[in-house]
Amino acid sequence: MNKHIASFLFFLFIGLNAFSQIYSVSGRVLDTKDNMPLIGVNVLLINPLDSAQNKGTSTDAGGTFRLDEIMNGEYLLNISYISYKTVEKKIAVQDAPIELGNLMLTEDSKLLKEVVVEAKQIRVQQMGDTSQFNADAFKVNKDASTEDLLIKMPGMTSDNGTVKVNGEEVRKILVDGKPFFGDDPRAAIQNLPAEIIDKIQVFDRMSDQAAFTGFDDGNSQKTINILTKNGLSASKLGKFYAGYGGPGNRFNIGLNANAFKGDRRVSLLAMSNNINQQNFNIQDLVGATGSSGNRGGGGGGPGRVGRNSPVNNFLVGQQNGISTTTALGLNYADKIGKQKKVTISGSYFFNATLNDNNSTSTRNYISSSDSGLVYDESKETNSRNFNNRLNMRIEYAIDSNNMLIVTPSLSTQNNKSTSVLDAANTKNAETVSSTSTNQNVRQTGINFSNDILYQHKFLKKGRTISVNLTTSGNTRKSAVDLFTMNTSMPDSIVLTDSIDQKAVVKSNGYTISGSIVYTEPVKKFGQLSITYTPSFTKSASVRNTNNLDTLTGVYTDLDSVLSNSFTNRYITNKLGIAYRYNNKKINWTIAVSGQNALLQSEQTFPAVFSVKKNLWSLLPNVEFNYKFSKTDNLRFFYRTSTTPPSITHLQDVIDNSNSLILSTGNPDLKQTFTQNIGLRVGRTNIEKATNLFVFANASNTIQYIANSTTIFQRDTVLNDITAAAGSQFILPVNLNGYWNARTFITYGFPITKIKCNMNINGGFVYTRTPALIDNVRNNANTYALNAGFALSSNISSKIDFTISYSGNYSFVRNSLQRQNNSSYFTHIASARINYQFWKGFVANTSVTNNLNAGGSASFNTSYWLLNASLAYKFLKDESLELKFSANDMLNQNRNITRNVTEVYTEDIRSNALQRYFMGTITYTLKKTGTGAKADGNKPKDFIRTPPAGVMPPPPPGN
Repeated sequence: MNKHIASFLFFLFIGLNAFSQIYSVSGRVLDTKDNMPLIGVNVLLINPLDSAQNKGTSTDAGGTFRLDEIMNGEYLLNISYISYKTVEKKIAVQDAPIELGNLMLTEDSKLLKEVVVEAKQIRVQQMGDTSQFNADAFKVNKDASTEDLLIKMPGMTSDNGTVKVNGEEVRKILVDGKPFFGDDPRAAIQNLPAEIIDKIQVFDRMSDQAAFTGFDDGNSQKTINILTKNGLSASKLGKFYAGYGGPGNRFNIGLNANAFKGDRRVSLLAMSNNINQQNFNIQDLVGATGSSGNRGGGGGGPGRVGRNSPVNNFLVGQQNGISTTTALGLNYADKIGKQKKVTISGSYFFNATLNDNNSTSTRNYISSSDSGLVYDESKETNSRNFNNRLNMRIEYAIDSNNMLIVTPSLSTQNNKSTSVLDAANTKNAETVSSTSTNQNVRQTGINFSNDILYQHKFLKKGRTISVNLTTSGNTRKSAVDLFTMNTSMPDSIVLTDSIDQKAVVKSNGYTISGSIVYTEPVKKFGQLSITYTPSFTKSASVRNTNNLDTLTGVYTDLDSVLSNSFTNRYITNKLGIAYRYNNKKINWTIAVSGQNALLQSEQTFPAVFSVKKNLWSLLPNVEFNYKFSKTDNLRFFYRTSTTPPSITHLQDVIDNSNSLILSTGNPDLKQTFTQNIGLRVGRTNIEKATNLFVFANASNTIQYIANSTTIFQRDTVLNDITAAAGSQFILPVNLNGYWNARTFITYGFPITKIKCNMNINGGFVYTRTPALIDNVRNNANTYALNAGFALSSNISSKIDFTISYSGNYSFVRNSLQRQNNSSYFTHIASARINYQFWKGFVANTSVTNNLNAGGSASFNTSYWLLNASLAYKFLKDESLELKFSANDMLNQNRNITRNVTEVYTEDIRSNALQRYFMGTITYTLKKTGTGAKADGNKPKDFIRTPPAGVMPPPPPGN
């Protein structure tokens, strides 16, 4: 039956394609005064009967434009350019492409003076939920990266390559609406030169299916779209550098090359260094950590490598310690075919990271009584990680009514690590137990996913159908050699035991899911949606642990307590209905889904048992958007969702990688139910060049996966494993009462007297995390207040400075052992200046103060980071640069972290890269296309940016 249905849908879609014809509209825009082509003119083709068919573009270096995928019908062509009179022209597309020839624009002398003022003030435009920043309104030096430009814009920050907008992490970077290096924002912002950027767009990118239907499915990602300058359509830009210094034989070499030709974009990146420039991404983890989105369950932190397999060694994104990194990346994007119907983009990324990390930590536990238990740890870890990642996206515009999108990805990883750990539990300053561990880990993993989406628009406006099929799979293998010496001291008697074992963990899993969404128009402004979403996930994990046979010297003694074979299945069927109302001012959606979930777990070793849960959920969702004006808007949403426990949460096998912190899974866990409510308000004043953004969000999780921690007061035998006094045993359990709430406000404005931009921000975060400690509930309430500002220059490309401050005050209140309640303060104050002062000489200085106060003696520190460099630019175009730099001149760099959980408070110190000096030679390639210079060939009198409200449409997904 299913085969017949699939065949029917396939031939139905093929049949629908035969009735649709599409054409193109093209032309050339010239200046009436001198017949010269105008670059960057906004061309908008408007369908009066169906705004969904509106098309927009801008002219290239030759003044030409082309609009594809145009259906038969009557249209209004709008051509606008600042300081020129707008031209509107009615055209009719009738079974043939239209070539409009030369279109002449006349300069509007009455508006010229007004345009000069307006263009200087336009920094940001608010277009619905999209914030658009004009790059030319934020001055940076000529060699600046995209990252240098972003941090000058209101609400944007960057920390070690992690970009945040209004406190939310950016998950995706697009370049001209196309993916750039998969989902790795670091690769884009650190390697794209700022001078090629025309505009920056920030929005919540919905999934492709949600963007097509207009009904938000809650799977949006904070996204930045980088719009490049039209004059770079035939350009080559790049940078090649090599540096060496010491002490410690420090080196840094690499290249960054970008080639633009029409629709084709090719980028090549390569780097190798031992100065902690790691350029890694969470996507490189090949699914080694199981399902995302769950909290708690199985503990974590220093002293633990992970549950069932030491997966935390996969977490190589911006590691602590000292790293040597070699990376290679290739990104490609183009439109292919005679009619340019196929858009293809893809990237390949290789990364090899060698990391040496030495850390010490102190952990103060909370308990039902004032136990005074303190855990101290010293750990040395050497890891070697090799990763390959391939991402692709193929869009086939069959015609204006039909689209096919395919997005496959593949990643592989090979990791080796060795670690030496010494840890002890103390009570009232006396040691009660200790452990010394040597561990060797070898891991490999492969992860694959593919998404196929077919979209069809019927002739009736608002009637659509889309079919989505997603498949994913992963397989991984870990081999762990563990040797441990444990000591306990009951009644002043010293007892010792040892562990000498080898473990092999094999796991795999796959998911097949899909969705069918049908939408139907209801009267003039309404639309109805019906959605069916089935999903099947299967995951399996087998762990075999063998102890050393002292008679033979071979690891053949199977330890049944530490071995396990486990399989989990999660099957869901969800049927939903939604209604959407949309007019010029108001857009609201109300939706409800009914979901049936079957969670089935089966263990075949060491004991045979199965657990089966049949769960029903009602999932309502509401969204409301109101546009006060073109620049002011309000958005409110309420969403619900469920998340199943991962196999690492469910598998009932003890992890003894740290004998003082034991953990296991819990096959009785249920899925979580989360409610999320949010409010966003954006307001932009174009005349005053100010923008205000306010965000508030709160979430509550029912059946939250929390930790149940038992702290043993005396030596205890646990499933034939001896747990020493003071050690902990962690079990994931479902608890209600998890809350997370936060607010954020940012306000940006220019200070014209000193030609600077000021951005101020503040916020509040509250988290309530439940836990069981010795079977007594503890609610850990964490409150955090934060505030900061950034003052950045907007004077010229010769001088560029930024002064910033960020402070955070946190206080923790526990329902248990309230005498351990704490508060602490951290701040980062920094200043940076880049000054090209005389005949090619460039000086750069940055100073940062990091302050930690209110914690333990190891946490309370204040240290300064002072970096400076002096460079000289050679050749006529200053493309060759020789630079001498000094890093951490005061030799004070520290690496200090505080972790506050519902069970303990922990301070960690890791080794950090300190003072070194380096000489670097850099060659910069800037070869731009005809009619375009590096600065976009923009006249000094005014900046040619489109006025508010006349824009090409935002990228797909907005």
